[in-house]
Amino acid sequence: MKQKQIQLSLILVFIFSILVTLTGCKNNNSNQKNIVLVESDDGKFQINVPEDIDIEFNNDEDYSLDLFSEKDNMYLYSTTIYKTREVVLLDYVKDDKEYVISSKEHSRDVSDITSMQIQDYIAYTYNFNYTDSEFGKDFHTQIVWIETSENIYILNFEVITENKDKYIQTFNDIANSFIEI
Repeated sequence: MKQKQIQLSLILVFIFSILVTLTGCKNNNSNQKNIVLVESDDGKFQINVPEDIDIEFNNDEDYSLDLFSEKDNMYLYSTTIYKTREVVLLDYVKDDKEYVISSKEHSRDVSDITSMQIQDYIAYTYNFNYTDSEFGKDFHTQIVWIETSENIYILNFEVITENKDKYIQTFNDIANSFIEI
């Protein structure tokens, strides 16, 4: 009789363990954000954008991708540069940083340029804050340069400074999801 109770206890512990494991897996999966696959207007690349951002598309011919979220004053736009020769990307990023910082009103909190790996691509990023007097708000900007064998892509993420903490990881996740088509 005692042996049957032990067997029954072991079976119940086993079943309970399976239920806990399955429930834990289900909860972990439900915490993952749904994403929207977004392709650039020129058909050169794709990125993943979290569905909860409420993105809207803007068709600005100056950019290969132009998205925004009016709710959080978040903007994401991109430029594609077609490579006609080999370049030293870091030199372009340094020149761009100098130009952008000098052209933005009241630029501050400027970061150093850091290298990063996105897929198998060479990439560099820097960020800063600035005041947009026309809009009447301060913005946080992160610029990511990505070089592939075919092209150079510039991703520019902007959000009003008060929403910066909410978007920093999202910006990094979007940049890291970049893939050339």
